[in-house]
Amino acid sequence: MLLKLGSKGTQVEALQKRLADLGYYTGKLDGDYGPATQKAVANYQTAEHLKRDGIVGDDVLGALGMLDFGSKQSIIEIVPLRLEDKLKLFEVLSVFEGDFDTLNRDGEYEGWFDRPHKTMTGTKLQPMERRKYVETWNKDQLPEQQLKWEPNGNSKFGARPRHVGLSFGFIQFTQNGGSLGVLLARMQQRHPELFAATFGPCSAELVRVVSKKGSDVMTDDGLRGPDTMPVAGVDIWKSPWTDRFIEAGNVPEFQKIQLELAVEIYFDPMITLIARPFNIRSETGLAILADRCVQYGVSGALHKLAEKHFDPVPPQVSEIQLFKDFYRAVKDLGWSHRVRTLMESPELSFYRIYDLDPEL
Repeated sequence: MLLKLGSKGTQVEALQKRLADLGYYTGKLDGDYGPATQKAVANYQTAEHLKRDGIVGDDVLGALGMLDFGSKQSIIEIVPLRLEDKLKLFEVLSVFEGDFDTLNRDGEYEGWFDRPHKTMTGTKLQPMERRKYVETWNKDQLPEQQLKWEPNGNSKFGARPRHVGLSFGFIQFTQNGGSLGVLLARMQQRHPELFAATFGPCSAELVRVVSKKGSDVMTDDGLRGPDTMPVAGVDIWKSPWTDRFIEAGNVPEFQKIQLELAVEIYFDPMITLIARPFNIRSETGLAILADRCVQYGVSGALHKLAEKHFDPVPPQVSEIQLFKDFYRAVKDLGWSHRVRTLMESPELSFYRIYDLDPEL
């Protein structure tokens, strides 16, 4: 594919932006391959010891980091960011989180995420054995029966157990995190009769309790926030509430609200606080950011990741290189496989760039 004097379109605009970032082009990003663009290309070719002809082929695109050898497309495209694009990214992320009816039944408290891998004598435990060992663990057992592990987080096996409560849905709206209360309130507001029919006669109490805010209090089984207290005498991560949540996860009207709220809580604030300021605009880059925002919250992702890894980013560093460096920096962390999976996903591309400033 060649771009030359007279070419027009988003591909030319992407070329102009890349040359502008590198200091070779100072004109308008208008998608019109005119004399100014031609001169910028020629100057770049000279600097990179390429044939100086003012024509952009694969040699120039490769030097600019804009050549996609893994697809039919040879140059990045700039496209408007639509709601459908945002929803697509969350559908890709759902492979890590679950389906619309997926439940996490207070798993952090139950120790699901800090099960041991070995006994004290070094015997390796198979996955199916780990839960059994946790359920029967006793600190007074013989050394060979004890577990080599360090309970952490909110686990009931730790020094300060705490209930996170139920997490529900395709990106796990969390009870103690507050997002589950927002989801339930919107479901009730939009479809009151359907909501009451799905969650039963105590549906209004469910919304009131899960929406409460306040400090944790110590109970007989650990710390609880006001939003993780029982509803109608039963914790909502237990039956019959879990059966009702599974039913709600299969209601199309409620699925639509899950998608809508995911965009509202995570994606749109992420664009404002992280993507625009740190100039991350590719489809793959936005998916990685969205995944971290779901895990840490938008503010957490900003402070833990963006400010640490993406600032400052030299203009000559492409997003592909940026995220390769990012993966190397976090590869020893438990969630790094998500970054690698998204970077290699055939459903995503570093060469699809979203216009995050349509008003400019």
